[in-house]
Amino acid sequence: FMTGKWHLSGTDQADWPLQRGFDRYYGCLSGATHFFHPYDWRIIYDGNTPVDTPESTTDRPFYTTDAFADHAIRFIDEHEAGPSKEKPFFLYLAFTAPHWPHHAHDQELEKYRGKFDMGWDKLREQRFARQKASGLIPSSWKLSPRDPEVPDWDSLGDRQKKECSFRMGAYAAMIDRVDQNVGKLVAFLREREVLDDTLILFLSDNGASAEIMVRGDGHDPQAARGSAESYLCLGPGWSTTANTPFRRHKTWVHEGGISTPLIAHWPARIDDGGALRRTPGHVVDIVPTVLELAGVAAVADLPGRSLVPAFTDDVAIARDSLWWSHEGHRALRQG
Repeated sequence: FMTGKWHLSGTDQADWPLQRGFDRYYGCLSGATHFFHPYDWRIIYDGNTPVDTPESTTDRPFYTTDAFADHAIRFIDEHEAGPSKEKPFFLYLAFTAPHWPHHAHDQELEKYRGKFDMGWDKLREQRFARQKASGLIPSSWKLSPRDPEVPDWDSLGDRQKKECSFRMGAYAAMIDRVDQNVGKLVAFLREREVLDDTLILFLSDNGASAEIMVRGDGHDPQAARGSAESYLCLGPGWSTTANTPFRRHKTWVHEGGISTPLIAHWPARIDDGGALRRTPGHVVDIVPTVLELAGVAAVADLPGRSLVPAFTDDVAIARDSLWWSHEGHRALRQG
């Protein structure tokens, strides 16, 4: 099963989810879409069928984060009620949030209004201090310098500060809704008594984005920020804060662009709950990990390494190197 963003093909249906191994799919084939009103080439698909007017799955207006989670739950629910219920299931749930455009429900927007008035400089310092205090990073680490294109928060005018504070609030509101929907999925698995025996891997595909464009194809300057008529991004100031303690952002191959956490939750097989593993991994490791756990022989020359050893012990995953190439940026990590 899959719900959410595909972002692996264009108009050639041969490369769509159902033609590439998934039994059921609901989501957008592009890398991002309008959260309230998916349109044009960013529309929603149910399987191979375009959905002109997606229906809301909640008591609020249609919102992709809600729809992707609710369709994922429906797929699992129908599987558990069907003749194949004794067989394991695989679900790939790919939220588009918090990708631009920054859209959120009014309830979440109000929750974070004014929460970031302290500005990106102070918040970054606070986050860095918490990271060291929690043991997430070594106490000897130094905070990377603020990006040169990011102004000192105190140099902004009051109107600029208000606008920027709201943008970060909208970003937080989107993540809040993701958190709510992940919680809804976890609660469903618990209710079906399959949570303990289900491996959940939660990760992001890149660091926060510094993009600042205002989309001419969907932004009304007079519209309420975060509403369906707006089309805003995070920008480098808050992106630098979101990627604390690292440098740079999405599209760069500095740590700020490529380093994201991976959370593995599996009560039946992972005893060391809440522990940290510092061995580097990559998204190419997901397939060999799942194949090993399913008892399926790995395909020859498959990229990536199984992460299963790190689930039980704090061990390094042996590999020769990892490498990245994206939009003209390149990096190589040995070991």
